Amino acid sequence: MSTTSTTTLANILKTTYLDGMPNFENTNKPWMQRLERVTGRENFEGDKIVFAGQDGSNQGGGEVAEGGAIPEAGNMSLVNMELQMKHHYWTIRLTAQIIEQAANSKGAFGSVLDKSIMDARTQSALNLAWHSVRGAGYGDLGRVLTPSTTTVTLRDQPTYIGLPGARFIRKGVKLDSYSALTGGVQGASGVEVTQVTTSTDTITVASGHGMTAGDYVFRKGSRGNSVMGLKGLVDDGTILTSVQNLSRSTNPMLNAGILSNSGTLRAWTPELMDQGFSEAWNNGGGYWPSACMSPLEIQQRAAAYLRNDRRVAMTEMELDNGYKTVSWTTPDGNKPWLVDQFATPNEIMYLREEDLFFAILHDWDFVDEDGSKMRIVDRTHAFEMWLYTWRNLGARQFNNHSLLKDVSHTL
Repeated sequence: MSTTSTTTLANILKTTYLDGMPNFENTNKPWMQRLERVTGRENFEGDKIVFAGQDGSNQGGGEVAEGGAIPEAGNMSLVNMELQMKHHYWTIRLTAQIIEQAANSKGAFGSVLDKSIMDARTQSALNLAWHSVRGAGYGDLGRVLTPSTTTVTLRDQPTYIGLPGARFIRKGVKLDSYSALTGGVQGASGVEVTQVTTSTDTITVASGHGMTAGDYVFRKGSRGNSVMGLKGLVDDGTILTSVQNLSRSTNPMLNAGILSNSGTLRAWTPELMDQGFSEAWNNGGGYWPSACMSPLEIQQRAAAYLRNDRRVAMTEMELDNGYKTVSWTTPDGNKPWLVDQFATPNEIMYLREEDLFFAILHDWDFVDEDGSKMRIVDRTHAFEMWLYTWRNLGARQFNNHSLLKDVSHTL
């Protein structure tokens, strides 16, 4: 195989596939597209970003009697927040025979080569999107209900509120399992999933897999290494007791407003929807959320409710990126109700998007510090390429967000 083949392919990777990758993870993720438009991306250097956050407001004021002393000065209380970088990598392996097909130009790409690279690009973006929405930095993909010799059933709603079953496990993924999100005892180590049946929340693995009931499952080697997600940011200490290197118990402004029903599912109602939107304005940071987000099932349940009620109908709203969604009317104006395939089951999340930001040390790229994007696999006539990004998701303020929990998908 000629050197020209690998050189040509490397150039095509950069121009054909890497182009547009910085925004590729946002495809069909309207909240991520909106977030970049509202706050942009914050590029920086080092292994972490340190920035000022507010944990108290200026209270140097008040009413005085005629001729009375002017109130003493007050100051807004600031604290240093830290956001660590998280490192996401994806490996693409191509045989020499497939590479040879691309020796002349990108028009010579065979369908197998194109599908191989596009699949890696898609799966890496989806994995990052999953953790950005559903995660809290732990990297968990689900939790074991019952293991058997070669079949493992995962916990799912409505019995286990907020859990997704096997919905986001993919065939071919290698899994670790632990008895806890941090610490605990390891069960499975690099066990490959050979089949996924989402209708029964089961995955098929080899015998002797090591998973036990109650284990959390993670992509191999990923536990604790994933980006922070909205699940961890819109929280009151239940999921994360500390966030961005600060304790939520001693810094109450780091807590979002949580509206739960003590773990009992309840039907969606317009009154609950309004309560979620007004929570931060009434009891939090004093601002209205700019949008809300939920699984599609809850929005469909709401549509059925409103059709039966007949007093009001859902209206459509077109966002600035052309994405069309449902609009919800509040005293602060119409707000988009976004749906996301990775949103936590049984929950509606209310976000003030300008309080969130992407922190990016290195945007999507192929590893090529040694001058080559392609590396030969030891004792194999094949090459690997490593697609990667270093980034995280952070918040400047937390109590302008809120979360409505325990919402049924079916009632």
